[in-house]
Amino acid sequence: MFLYHLGIALMMWLFVGFVIGLKSILFDGVATREFYEQTIGEDYKNRYIRSKGALLATYTLGGLISVVGDIYSMFRKD
Repeated sequence: MFLYHLGIALMMWLFVGFVIGLKSILFDGVATREFYEQTIGEDYKNRYIRSKGALLATYTLGGLISVVGDIYSMFRKD
């Protein structure tokens, strides 16, 4: 019974990360070069993730950590 609940929790973790990844890539424009130039500056070439698939996989594996980061960035004062 424990493994069943663990599997459900893992599926929810991955689903939440996938949805946040799609939101960030499609609506927030995280995967654009302009976004990296504005947030990182001149050093963006070393940190730029060129593949949207790799970025989506990173968000998916991050799961709820991606949600916390997204909520933090919404309420952060710039």
